Amino acid sequence: MNRSFGVAIAFLLAMSPTPSAGAGLADGEISVLGAAASGDYGTGLDSDTQWLTMRYVTGDDFQFRVDLSMVRVGTFSGVSLTGLGPTSTGRNGSQGHQQDQGGSGSLEGMSSNLDGSSTVTTVFEESQTSGLGDLYLAVSKRVIGGGVRLFRFDANLEVKVPTADENLNLGTGQWDYRLGLAGDYRFWSTTAYGGVGWNKLGDPVWAEFNDVVDAYVGLESNPIARERLILSGWVEGWQEAIDSIGHRAALGVGLRTTGKVRWRLQLRAGLTDATADVAVLFGLSFGVSPPGPGIRGPQS
Repeated sequence: MNRSFGVAIAFLLAMSPTPSAGAGLADGEISVLGAAASGDYGTGLDSDTQWLTMRYVTGDDFQFRVDLSMVRVGTFSGVSLTGLGPTSTGRNGSQGHQQDQGGSGSLEGMSSNLDGSSTVTTVFEESQTSGLGDLYLAVSKRVIGGGVRLFRFDANLEVKVPTADENLNLGTGQWDYRLGLAGDYRFWSTTAYGGVGWNKLGDPVWAEFNDVVDAYVGLESNPIARERLILSGWVEGWQEAIDSIGHRAALGVGLRTTGKVRWRLQLRAGLTDATADVAVLFGLSFGVSPPGPGIRGPQS
C-alpha cells in the first residue's frame, strides 16, 4: 500500500505545472466529480459508496486521463471496489477477509421460541471506512475519423493502480486493466455512441474474479437551450465478475453544459440484482474541453 501510494504521489507531482511543461498541462480539462452508489448487489444487505474524484484529461488524437479519488464506504460483507466499481463477491464472498481486518462481520445470538426450542439469530454489523481510492490512468488513440468527419473510432487502455487500502475495504489491492474500443456517429441533431471493453481484474486472496466484457450504447443531443445544454441517455452492461452472482446492467441519463465552466449530472438505475439500485454523479469542469471521445459509458 505504501509503495503504491508513493507511486501515485510521484506521478501527480510529475504532472504538476513547471516553467517548461505548464503550458501543456493548461491545455487540458480539470474536473471535480462527486458520485454515490447504493444497493444490495444481490447480497440482500445494503451497501453505500461515495467518491470525490479529481480528473485531468488532455489531448485529441491521443488523449490522456488520470483520476484520483477519496472514497467512503459503508458496506456489509459481500461487496468490493474494483475497476468495474462496486462489485458483488457473493453473499459471503468477502466476509472472512473483512472480519480478519476488523471490518464488517456478524454476531450470533440465541433466542427462545414459545415451544421451548432455540433459534440462532445472525446480526450483521456495518463497516464505515474512508480514505484514498485507487488511481486510474487511461490513454485513448484515434483509429479513424474525427475532425470534420461525421464518425470517429478510438482504441483505449485503462489501468487501475492499487493505491486504495484493501484492509479498509477501499479496493482489492490488485491491478486492474481494461482494453476497449469506442466510437460515435453524428446525425443532424443527435450523436450515437457506443463501446466495448475487456477487463482483466486482479484476484485478491479472498476472491477470484473473471475476465469481464462490458458494452454500452447511447444517444446524445446537439446543444440546445441557446446551445448551453446537452442531453444523453444510454444502456450499459457487464458480464458477471464472479460465477453465479449474475450479470450487471444499468440505464443512464445525463445532462451537461457547454462553456468555459461546465457541469454535468448523471443518474443510473440498475436493471439487474447484481447492479447498484441507483447511482448519481455531479461534476464541475474547468479549462479546455477535450475535443476527443470524451468520457462516456461504464467508466464515466
